[in-house]
Amino acid sequence: MCRDAFHTNATPAVKSPEMEILKRRYVEKLSALHRQIAALVERLEADFDSVEDIDNLKQHAHKLAGSGQLYGFRDISEAARELEENLCGWDPKWKRTARRLITTLRDKSV
Repeated sequence: MCRDAFHTNATPAVKSPEMEILKRRYVEKLSALHRQIAALVERLEADFDSVEDIDNLKQHAHKLAGSGQLYGFRDISEAARELEENLCGWDPKWKRTARRLITTLRDKSV
């Protein structure tokens, strides 16, 4: 997941009635994702040795990097991509980027 995770040619958001319905459903799910990611980050801030939690956070970040772009939420996509890069590289900035993603998700959720 880490080595080939950083695509620069993601599909741009498409405008159509069907896509708007999908986008609304996506936004409805952001609140739950916000809570899940916040809980993972809180656990990892206390104990960064949980490989399962690190992997789960990477997976969430990877999926959000793609889906955020697809649904037109560039800020979600960029924050998630940066978090994934930080986690894959064991960069200590992961906490800052995780908080940025959590804030972005909170601000977009309904």
